[in-house]
Amino acid sequence: MSVKPVRGLLDRVLPAPGTGPSEQARAKGWFRSVLHATTSSGRRYRATVAGPGDPGYAATAVMLGQSALCLALDDLPQRSGSLTPATAMGRPLIDRLRLAGHTYDVTNA
Repeated sequence: MSVKPVRGLLDRVLPAPGTGPSEQARAKGWFRSVLHATTSSGRRYRATVAGPGDPGYAATAVMLGQSALCLALDDLPQRSGSLTPATAMGRPLIDRLRLAGHTYDVTNA
């Protein structure tokens, strides 16, 4: 954005500030991700992550809000450094997100 020609191009392509999906569209939105993994020993797993709300707006806001509440209020594992949300907050965050309507399932594939 600091390079003037790039900024001009992006201004023509990207949505204008203040635009985006309507409240109704955000409420109707949802997300679902299916991840497939194989361990070094050959075991295969499938993880499904899903939830209500537009993933770019509503669902992200829920995840951020629940993460903040988890950091402020929950008894978390003693860890330090640059951590992923799962490593930093673990089960307490998963429990909060499940209560907010998100699902996290892992099965053998």
